[in-house]
Amino acid sequence: MKSFREQRQAQTERNDEVTADVEALSHMSESDLTALLQQEAAKARANGTLTTDTLRSFYDQMAPMLSEDQRQKMRELLSLIAK
Repeated sequence: MKSFREQRQAQTERNDEVTADVEALSHMSESDLTALLQQEAAKARANGTLTTDTLRSFYDQMAPMLSEDQRQKMRELLSLIAK
């Protein structure tokens, strides 16, 4: 069992990784981000971790927290990666 200190260190490292990922993505255009999303979705479909059910579940969980414009954009993106 990991100590509190080890758990905290692991979380800090993960936070740093996420921050670096967000920084890298923040400089990309919307079309580049969409293309990357489609590539990653294709990989996930190929390895069986992305299904119509997982997309539907994700949308159902996120939709209540989004505005109508955001929900529409999310539906558009999900329809792209569902193909």
